[in-house]
This record gives sequence, C-alpha cells and structure tokens, in this order.
Amino acid sequence: MRRAPGPSPAPQATSPGRFDIVGMSGVPAQHAALMQNDRMVFLDKVENYTQLQLPDGRHAYSAEYDPFTNQTMPLSYKTNAFCSGGAFLANGTLLDVGGNAPLSYVDPTVGDGFNGIRYLSRSPVDAALNGHDWSEPGNKLSSARWYPSVQTLNDGSVFVASGSLTGLDPTNASNNNPTYEMLNSDGISNGIAVSMDLLVKAQPYYMYPFIHLLRDGSLFIFVSKTAEIFEPTSNKTVRQLPELSGQYRTYPNTGGSVMLPMSRATNWTSDIVICGGGAYQDITSPTDASCGRIAPLGDDPKWEMDSMPEGRVMVEGTLLPDGTVVWMNGCSMGAQGYGLGKYATTQALIYDSNSPLGHRWTADANSTIPRMYHSVALLNSDATITVAGSNPNQEPVLLSSAQNPTSLAPNGSSFAISFLDNSNGTSASVVLYHGGFVTHSLHMGARMAMLDSKGFQSGVQAQQLNVTMPPSANVAVPGPYMIFVLVDGTPSVGTWVTVVPPAPVRFTLQNTAPPGDTANSTIVAAAPSNNNGWHAKDLFGAPSLWWMWLVVFLWHYGSTMSLSRAAPKLRHTSFAFRQITQRRCASTHDAPATSATHGGHADPGHGTESFGRSFYFVVLLVPVSMGVYAISRDARNGEANPITRLMVEQAGQDRNLFLNSPNPNWHDLRMPEMFNAGSPCAVPAGHNVNLEHVMEHYRRRNEKDDLERGERDERRRREEWRTSR
Repeated sequence: MRRAPGPSPAPQATSPGRFDIVGMSGVPAQHAALMQNDRMVFLDKVENYTQLQLPDGRHAYSAEYDPFTNQTMPLSYKTNAFCSGGAFLANGTLLDVGGNAPLSYVDPTVGDGFNGIRYLSRSPVDAALNGHDWSEPGNKLSSARWYPSVQTLNDGSVFVASGSLTGLDPTNASNNNPTYEMLNSDGISNGIAVSMDLLVKAQPYYMYPFIHLLRDGSLFIFVSKTAEIFEPTSNKTVRQLPELSGQYRTYPNTGGSVMLPMSRATNWTSDIVICGGGAYQDITSPTDASCGRIAPLGDDPKWEMDSMPEGRVMVEGTLLPDGTVVWMNGCSMGAQGYGLGKYATTQALIYDSNSPLGHRWTADANSTIPRMYHSVALLNSDATITVAGSNPNQEPVLLSSAQNPTSLAPNGSSFAISFLDNSNGTSASVVLYHGGFVTHSLHMGARMAMLDSKGFQSGVQAQQLNVTMPPSANVAVPGPYMIFVLVDGTPSVGTWVTVVPPAPVRFTLQNTAPPGDTANSTIVAAAPSNNNGWHAKDLFGAPSLWWMWLVVFLWHYGSTMSLSRAAPKLRHTSFAFRQITQRRCASTHDAPATSATHGGHADPGHGTESFGRSFYFVVLLVPVSMGVYAISRDARNGEANPITRLMVEQAGQDRNLFLNSPNPNWHDLRMPEMFNAGSPCAVPAGHNVNLEHVMEHYRRRNEKDDLERGERDERRRREEWRTSR
C-alpha cells in the first residue's frame, strides 16, 4: 500500500470569495438541510442553551432559518435528535433517524431518540407549511442508532446503517450496532436489523460511515480505512476495495467524503474523494492532509493519492454548481468531541477534479470564526455557501415559465428550461443538485449530475435549452433537487424540482432477505416493456391460452391413455384433436358390429353425438381468458394496471404483516373464567368497560416507567463516567 503524502501547498485563488457574518442560527447547528422553501433547518440535541424558545417557554432544539431575511423560527420535536442521521424521501419530506437518550432533568417532555424517526415537510409553493414542527407519529427503527448514516436508494426506499446502542464506549462491542436496516419510501422501517461484516470488522471506527449510491444501484460504503461495494437488496458484498493509506477517516477522526459530479460524457461513473482524518480521539491527535480518489466501478479500482495544504479533521466538502468542490471547516489537531480540537483551519479550499493531479487545489478566502465540532456547510439556491458572501457576477435568471418543469423522471427523457442571459455569454450548462443531510462533516446523500443540454444561442437574451435527464434513478435518486443554469461558469439562482421514481410497469415478489431468512420479502418493479401485445410476462396473456389447451387435452385423455402415450400425439396436435372430436362423435347405435381397420386403426364410425363438454369448455376458455387479459393488462402508454398492482402489493404487504408482526403482549383467552384477565382488548359484551379509561391508565403507567428508566440510565452513565475519570 502506497504511503499517504504529506501537505502540499496550494496557490491563492485569483478572485477569491469572502466570508460575511449575516445572522444567527437560533440553535447550535449540529445537523442541517436545505428545504424546498429555500430555508435551512437546523437540529440540535436536548440542552439548556439555545437562543429560541417554544410557545410554552421551553428551549427549542430545532430552528428554521431564512437566509434571505436572516430570521429564525423555533421548531419542536418529541425525541432527542442528538447525533442522528438523515435523508430526503422521494416526496421531498426530510427524514431524521436515530439519536440519543432523554435528558429528563433538562426537558422531561422530550423522549428517547435512540430509535426515533422524525419527519419535516416543506413546499416550494405552499408557505402555509413554514414553521410547522417535526412530525413523529410513532414509527420506530428496529434498534437503537446513535451516529447512523442514511442513503436514499433508486426506488425511494432508505438504507440506514451503523450507530451505537447506548452512546457509551465504542471499544466495548456490546455498546455497538454494526447492522443496517431498510425503510420503505414512506420512511417506515421493515423492523429487521441485518449484521454487516464491514461494520463489525471496523469497530470502534464503525459509526457515521461514508455511503454513496453508485451508477449500478450498489452502495459504496467506507469506514475507518476500508471500503466495499455492497448490494443492499441481496445483502452481499460485491467487491472489496483496496485500503486507503493514511490515518483513520471516519468518526471520531472524520474527514470528508464527496461523490464527484456525474455526466453522460463519463457514462455517469461516480468517482469518490475522501480527504482528511486523524489518529485517535484526543486533543493531541495529529491530522491527515492526504486525499484519496477512486473509481469504485472501474475494472481495477485503486486509490489515487493527493493532498491538501495542511492536515485537517472535521473538514467537509460541498459540491458547487460549476462542478468544483469547496472544502472548509475543521482543525489541524484533535478529533471530534467536546473540547477535543484546536488550531482551527479557517481557509476555504477549492478542488477542481478536472485539473491534472498536483494542480487541483487553490486556496480561497479565510473565515474569522473557527468552525470545528458540530459545524455545517450548505449550498444555497443562490449558489452561495451559508458562510460565503455574495457573487459579484451577473447571474442568469431562470424564468417562471409553465415550460420549466416542477417534476422530472430519471429515464433519459428531455425537458425545456427557459432563462434570461444578460451577460452576452458564449456557452451554457445545466446542473441537477441534491444537497442531502449535513452533520459532523458528512453530507449524507449529496449528489450532482451535469446534464446534457443544447439550444443556447450566444448574444440572445431570452434563452431556452433542451435538457436531457440522467438515464436511471441510480444516478438521480428520487427526492427534491435544485436546477442551476450556468452561463460561462456563472450560476443562476437555483429552482426546485422533484425527481420522481420511474413508473413501474408490473410487479413481482422477490425475496431480498439474507440466505436462510424468509421473513423479509419486498415488492420490486420489473423492467418496463414497450411491447403492448401478448407477452409472457403478463399476469394473464396469450401464452396462457396455449397452456389451457394443453391442460384440457391431457385432462380429457387422462382416463384413456398414459402420459407417455399422449406425448407423441402432442407432435401432431391437429391430428390428435381431430381424433378427439371423432371419438366423441361416435354413436353407439351407428357403430358396426365388427370393426373395420384402416391402416391398423379401428374405424370409429360416424355418428351424430355432440362434441361433448370438453370441447365447449375449451371454446369458452378462449373468450374468457382474453377478457381477463383485457381487464388485467397494462395500459398501452406503459402505465401499470392498477388492479394487478394493488393485488400484488397487498399480497406482499399481507405476507410481511403475517411473518413480521410481533407477538401480542397478552395471552390468548381459552376459558370463560379468563375473560377479565390478560388482554385489554378481551372485554365481554355487556360489561360496559370504558376502554379509553383503561388505555389511558396503561399509557400513564408506561410514561412513568419510561421516565424512571431514563433517569436510572442517566444516573448509571454519570456514575460510569465519574469512575472512568
């Protein structure tokens, strides 16, 4: 393995940007995401210091920030989101999962967040949603996860991996959760945690792994110093990748990871860049200046080594609309954790992936504020970073036009986009950008696609481009995106669109569980087909007619001939069918007393008997099967038949419900004298029991038990901390 290079000086940018202090976030910004209303949402843990208060006087632990007015709004949540993970669902809802224990001595109204699932919805057009609190209807992860990573997949489902069970010492394996689980497109867990070898082997450096969805639908997963390509639907490691030289790269010595922009020119390949890191979790830990770049789907993937001007930990890379990456934040000594970092690195660095090796880095502006542990960086819709200043160049202006789309499908289709060019530019390009969820130097789910476009006319103010979408949801996963138009490299203000999952044509049940586990089956979409005629994949189709003929033929002859005798007749179907009808037509009173032979066969004679029930049954099957096919077939425009889809979906849901539903907390009642024991649902008719009163009693008792359990756990953790000191 090649040794990691040391620091390498970078030239100063000829036209650097600047950092402006423009406002306050309202709460400590541990986690952040840019919503479709162009506002940022910040998430903090439960603590007794924030600048915002809720209407009831409690501290707010989440805020909605408007970068155009520099105003903040307090948001509430029900479970502690400390060190959680997140992603966007296909419908644009922000999903936040995992967290930490309740702190009842700080805020008794916020519960245990270890297995919490939170939802936040905003709209680019409906301002009524602004300021709405986090929604927590009660859905839970299958197990506790503190420091999990999250990635939306091509079908809108969500992959959640890693995390701590207790929030305690990760060198003790009993505290760790090196597993993954799947959530459906609505953000509801399948309830199954599956062990993952890569995470098991990487302990204690297994939390907050770097995860990126690749062009073929597989996942690039990196922890510690190792990486692999993983197929989540089959629970298989597709390829082990070489180890990245240098120091540890993930929590608690997290560097930064970026999947570079994809384009048709490179066949939508996905290069990954990982920079920074450290040696151990202490303020004395040295940091790593090296960067590794790899093409994980290449024929022989190897790390190409490069280096920043200085070592950094807690450094994060943010994609810019022109395809470059800005790296900022962090420090040059220490690790993640409270009070564990020093020597803040305040200079922004620009990485140009298209430049030759050794000439990719330039030094940009310096900030006056150290940003280390629990800092974030987000790309705004005006193409600035939340800590960056204004752009002095004149921007292309995207028009509010009915021709400009609001939803797009990743299927290679084309769309038109209109804008005004006041710069007399010479060329234009279009970028599709998904910012993902930002926390602890990770940009979960962030991705960018450089779209093909044509139609730009130099010197014309009113422009319209014809733009082509990526070929699949492996490149552009479902969810909210911003579209930027760049004229001579200067970006427009981004406009929000929703990338929708490609419409499935039909469904099949497929077992996606590990070998030997039959409990977890999901519904997956088969490949679309443009064939609107008869084909074998139809639930009911023309091939079924031939099977019906064969079944009736064998059934009719089953009592008079063996299968071995019937088989040769199948080679002469027409002759065999003629024999059937002749034999059924033979009349007993017309039959001769002695049989004549014709070529060794008995003369069946001639009669007036009808064809028989079998014949009419076969004839009836033809229109019946065609009628069933006409009802159940897909539409000619490729849209899946709703009856077929609903039947198969319901079958899959019923199967999962039957196999995965937990056992009830009460016993079956088998004797009359047990009617008043066991189940709160077992109430005999006529007893007039107030079920709401009963359920309220158990709810209060459970809340009391949860509160006492949380206090015991907090006292135990404090005692363990004191003894460890």
